[in-house]
Amino acid sequence: MKTLILFLLSTLLSFAQENNVSLRLMAFPRSADDSPVQLNLGERTIDVQLAANCLSDPYTVPAMEAWDFGQRTTDGEGKSTFESWGRGKARSAKRQIVILLRKGPKNADGFRVLTLNDGPKHFDERQLLFYNLSLEDIAGEVGGVKFALKPAQHKVITPKADQGKDLCHASLLLMKNDKWRPFMESNWPLKKDTRGLIFLYTDPATSKVRLHTIRDFL
Repeated sequence: MKTLILFLLSTLLSFAQENNVSLRLMAFPRSADDSPVQLNLGERTIDVQLAANCLSDPYTVPAMEAWDFGQRTTDGEGKSTFESWGRGKARSAKRQIVILLRKGPKNADGFRVLTLNDGPKHFDERQLLFYNLSLEDIAGEVGGVKFALKPAQHKVITPKADQGKDLCHASLLLMKNDKWRPFMESNWPLKKDTRGLIFLYTDPATSKVRLHTIRDFL
């Protein structure tokens, strides 16, 4: 009997681990609001850290159909409710990146929640991820790789170092009034064990297209 119980416990633990997902999070534009943000996991919630300049350490959580962020509150009668500030469809990958795009200066103003597949086969070192979260078409050439993205599209590219060792030339264009207009031009690093995430988004405060970039060290 003891052997059977141990076997069942081991099987249940293995099943639970197989159904876990690793999440890394980030939120932007930057905000001075430090009110807690929680991830709703059904029967429980967990506090999460949201930085604008890096991906968070991984959170190991059960697989869900959607990632729901907000805050749990308890009223005077002890009744607990979860106020959702943003919800986005989850992916099936075991490793995922979750992007929270702020709709206003405060966390309670809400988030647009977007999820990406993570891991080497999806997004590896010396690669760049471009995500167009703006309302405009964009195009670019980075390290000899040309691409174009409509709103809500994203793409991972593998540029070449064309400006010397570990450096590539990057230029981005923005469609305005049916014409391509220069948006950004620079040289970007390409290094081992490092990848870049580049987001173009519409700033809720100014309605202008902004660029948000981070480097992620693998």
